[in-house]
Amino acid sequence: MRILVCPPESRASLQAEICRALAIFTPKPPMTLSEWSDEYAYIPAGSAEPGKFCTAVAEYQREPMDAISDPRIRKVVFMWASQTGKSQIQINAIGYFSHHDPAYMLMIQPTLDRAEEFSKIRIAPTIRDTPVLRDLYPDPRARDSGNTLLLKEFPGGWLALVGANSPSGLASKPVRILFPDEVDRFDESAGAEGDALDLAYIRLTTFWNSKAVETSTPLIKGTSRIDQSFDDSDKRFYFVRCPHCGLEQKLEWPRLRYVTEETAQGKLRVVDVWYECASGDKEQSALGCRIDESSKFEMVRQGRWNSTAESVDGRTAGFHLNALYSPWVEWTKLVQEWIAATSKNDMEKMQVFINTRVAETWELRGDRAEESDLEKRAEPVTENLLPDGVLLITMGVDVQRDRLVASLWGWGLDKEAWALDHYVIRKPPSLPEEHDDSPWKILDELIDQRFDHPSGKSLGVTCVCVDSGDQTKIVYDYTRKRERRRVYAIKGMPGFGKPLVNNGTRPDKNKTLLYGVGVDTAKEKLYSSLKLEKPGPSYVHILKKDSLGADYRSELTSEQLITTKRRGRTVLSYQVREGRRNEALDCAVYASAAREILRPRFEKLYQNLFGHAPLPRKLQVLVDNMKAITQAVKRPEPAPPTQPSSPQMDPFANLPIIGSTKQASAPVKDQNWRDSWNIF
Repeated sequence: MRILVCPPESRASLQAEICRALAIFTPKPPMTLSEWSDEYAYIPAGSAEPGKFCTAVAEYQREPMDAISDPRIRKVVFMWASQTGKSQIQINAIGYFSHHDPAYMLMIQPTLDRAEEFSKIRIAPTIRDTPVLRDLYPDPRARDSGNTLLLKEFPGGWLALVGANSPSGLASKPVRILFPDEVDRFDESAGAEGDALDLAYIRLTTFWNSKAVETSTPLIKGTSRIDQSFDDSDKRFYFVRCPHCGLEQKLEWPRLRYVTEETAQGKLRVVDVWYECASGDKEQSALGCRIDESSKFEMVRQGRWNSTAESVDGRTAGFHLNALYSPWVEWTKLVQEWIAATSKNDMEKMQVFINTRVAETWELRGDRAEESDLEKRAEPVTENLLPDGVLLITMGVDVQRDRLVASLWGWGLDKEAWALDHYVIRKPPSLPEEHDDSPWKILDELIDQRFDHPSGKSLGVTCVCVDSGDQTKIVYDYTRKRERRRVYAIKGMPGFGKPLVNNGTRPDKNKTLLYGVGVDTAKEKLYSSLKLEKPGPSYVHILKKDSLGADYRSELTSEQLITTKRRGRTVLSYQVREGRRNEALDCAVYASAAREILRPRFEKLYQNLFGHAPLPRKLQVLVDNMKAITQAVKRPEPAPPTQPSSPQMDPFANLPIIGSTKQASAPVKDQNWRDSWNIF
């Protein structure tokens, strides 16, 4: 028998290789997500703060991250404002479940396009700039790398990205980790298969250690998915201590105080911002402690999360956070955004602020409008003369089986609106435009109208939106030929959270331009504006015309917001009231969509018409009031003085005449002092 003698150096090398091989089976030491992030995570180049990730920059991130890695918690809910770090927490969690605890992961974005964008802009750069992830994920440029845009494989698992509008992506393989992102922007259903979020949660059932990380800024009260999920959780809020009195409290938007001053241009500038401590309420005194923003970082660093409820299943952690805590958003900026929205009654901007900054749901205000309220606001009009506030005219056209219905709307500064006219063309739209009796010829004549403007110029119809829900082919043919005239086909998109107008598509072989219109979004804005009682920003004027009489007002107020249950979810939608027609409402929606397609610079339009920039709102109100007083207080011209029968009978005949009234030329003599206001 031959005995092989192994040299000592070879024996040491062999032992080292054996130890290295056995290390594969050695479990990794326990590590929370926040610990992993501080150790391994990197923020990619191109971000606002690239480089090594540090949880202490925003201390409120620590507990939510640790909840994601806590095996006792099955679901983590983030009802957070924008720019607070929730997307980075998602990215860190993906890294954690790729490197430290490999798992099969699924991220759901509202649409497939958003999923592709998130993969390109957020995930791919993070993998590229994070060393431990770069070694795990293969180079996407390599053939058969397993690293594609929507599927990224690594040892022990993979990451798939899908859109909530893609049923096939939601009903495939089971996953252990689920990341539904911006759930309030998901469609109500993923085709015929049901709710997208419900489909996704079914894929977790086979894993005993599954985890869901649900995130979103909230949208509409009553239908918000993230608000419902947070309501079922243990409802954690971040509490901080006042640096002066030590009172522990959560930061709330209504407690932010500010001082403004008016600039020479009539705009408000924020000169001072502070937070008022809740100690004033506790002690029933007039004011609480003044907390300056310079104290925010230290307050947040020493803060803590407090649970205010018990979760329904005992395993759901919910976190609510508004932008007041964020180190990346200054309080002054928040105040400026709020003033910009409220000073012009801009409901859209106010909703965006409440949803994305305060992280609260928005309560719809435009639930309905009453015909009697519209009758009170009827305004007199001069024939063929536009109101002086109108700077742009659009038209909305509704297509019925036996007629065309069209409305003219005028638009001014700060989204002020005027219902100008309403037409019913009682001829069947199925007749082609070449036919002598075609309603489309009459519609052309209406579109080509010109209207006199008080500035001395004239305005025409700038943009037209025609509903393509009925007589689709005929509408496509009509609008395609007039696309350069800004006549477009549109199709309604029901549901809240939809944009007023999308980017447009070309769905048919002839490449007809078709815009999708968020009809519920537009109706809510219109009905909210109809509740405003004073003319100004977002106010809707109704001209006193026969065509805008009782029938028109009945149609404009024909729908109301109702709540229904659909597939187990609460759904808000507008429904036609019994016995009403809604053509005027639809036309108003389409006319507002036409304005949104153009997105004009109304200040520039004003300057083109009047030759000078718009006056500040307060000064314009003063001028308008003076005009109204001028019209109300016009006096009759005085009768010419009678000549005395003889000079001796006139005691003032020989006195000198002061001024030049009798010698004045006719234009000066006939001019009234009030006419000087006409320059405005």
